[in-house]
Amino acid sequence: MTDQALLISTLREADQIIGEYVAAAEAMAPHADYLMLNLSCPNTVDGRDFFADAGHLNACLAALGEAKLRPPVFLKVSPLGGVEAIERMLAAADGRDFVSGFMFNLSPVKPEGMRTPEHVWREMPGAVSGPPAAALADFCIREAFRRMDRKRHVVIGAGGVSTAADAYAKIRFGASLVQLLTALIYQGPGVVRRITNGLAQLLARDGVKHVADVVGADAV
Repeated sequence: MTDQALLISTLREADQIIGEYVAAAEAMAPHADYLMLNLSCPNTVDGRDFFADAGHLNACLAALGEAKLRPPVFLKVSPLGGVEAIERMLAAADGRDFVSGFMFNLSPVKPEGMRTPEHVWREMPGAVSGPPAAALADFCIREAFRRMDRKRHVVIGAGGVSTAADAYAKIRFGASLVQLLTALIYQGPGVVRRITNGLAQLLARDGVKHVADVVGADAV
């Protein structure tokens, strides 16, 4: 295959991927309160870094803008790349009024601080969720909050949330909303009520009337 043919094939593949994202968003929009576009799945190989390319990300957001979606749209992006990647994401979202905020995915790289010996998990594929994912998630939440236009965007915090203290930390780092999944597996659905009640107690302890009053309190 010539270089020109390879380029044409690559462009067609990119157009197909972006087209599928837009088609899925349009299909789900009438039934959703908000849309979360997963632009970085840590458990895939071929598509993991597709939207790390600024051209792909901008092309996708341009196509989504033309779709004129009704519900708010959130971008779920990779936690890797540090501040530079966060600033690149914010630059891509600039001027896209339909983008309401961001969420950070799990890392495809095994996090530090796991108690299980390395020889057990070294060859295992897939991302690690739960408490080991918290440190990187907190870093990304804090740095995004510091840099984003807070009148336009909010952050959904996730990664290692299993207690009220975990949720409170995410909020104080800059999350306006908090999600969890792993804790549901290990503690059952009752964990949601325990976290909600515990969060109310933490707010009362600190003399805070509204959660919004402490969003980003530890980020600035």
